Amino acid sequence: MKLPHGLIIGKTAKMPGDWKSQGTINSIITGGPKSTCDSSLYRIVVAIAIPPSELLPNARYHWGKVARARKKQREEVCWLVRAEKNKIGMRFPWPGAFVEPHVFYKDKRHHADEDGICASLKAARDGMQDALLVENDKTISNLPPIIAIDKENPRMELWITRKEID
Repeated sequence: MKLPHGLIIGKTAKMPGDWKSQGTINSIITGGPKSTCDSSLYRIVVAIAIPPSELLPNARYHWGKVARARKKQREEVCWLVRAEKNKIGMRFPWPGAFVEPHVFYKDKRHHADEDGICASLKAARDGMQDALLVENDKTISNLPPIIAIDKENPRMELWITRKEID
């Protein structure tokens, strides 16, 4: 399957439990230019389900429902990042990372709240720390989300790029 930005989806990672995508989530990995081997350009791209409304910062749900949604997203990202980081021939943990969410909604009628999208990724950042991608999730910086339409496959892709800490 070819994605809108030209990357090709690779292996499918099996996930435990009752996931929205019937137990599988697509994930891919891309490196920077292979000829230069510049480690600061390495990028991991993982595709996850669009975060549920329980994870939005102003949503008012029962704490148990919110806790289950956070745990699900944290485990999902942790498993996908672990699967993908094993394919890279570079040292881990990274000193820091940029996370750029690419959100693909089903149609234009969906209201996209960019601040809410970034805030709903706190559990995903915790999952990246659990996967030992970074030592501390405070070194992960969110970039503004990119919002697009994909009628056949609504999803959120997290483009995780290595950054150096000065």
